[in-house]
Amino acid sequence: FNRYAEVAAGNSSLIDSLRNYESWYGEEDYLETKPPGILIPYYLARTISEWIFSAEGKEDHFTQLTLIAAYFFPAIGYSVVLVLVKLKKIIPGFPPTSLIPGLLYITCPNVILVPVFLDQTLFPLLFLLSIWMFWQVMRRSSWVWALITGIAVYAFIYISFSLLPVILLGGIWLALNWLFRKDV
Repeated sequence: FNRYAEVAAGNSSLIDSLRNYESWYGEEDYLETKPPGILIPYYLARTISEWIFSAEGKEDHFTQLTLIAAYFFPAIGYSVVLVLVKLKKIIPGFPPTSLIPGLLYITCPNVILVPVFLDQTLFPLLFLLSIWMFWQVMRRSSWVWALITGIAVYAFIYISFSLLPVILLGGIWLALNWLFRKDV
């Protein structure tokens, strides 16, 4: 978390940081396992902090960025519940008024402990948004939705390689839907 926040707090632009990503992580092995898009949420937090606070130097930017991220990232983590509300229509066995999927999610330890790591806050949201978008493609049988879903999933994978299985899962789901022609 700190190294990404340090990079975002620097004076470089987002585009410069994405282009020179390998030079930013240095000798830290953990950081080289993440794609450059991981910096985007940190730059978004930096932009929000610049709207709210005025900062003079890199240290002030870092402090304000981490303050915003401490509130912004957990809020993203809890926004998964909103997508679960939309997805509960496709989960067999749950009545439309059921609160069980959302309640189960917010009682998970990785949510209760209010993490600020994107693996636990942003990635579940991106995964569920991908599932919802694939469902929209099947439900609407629309090339426009298919294009939007493809672009979005590509962008999500640019943020996290952990979301690569979404392509396989969505592809299998679309193929099974096409083979059995079941209306979603």
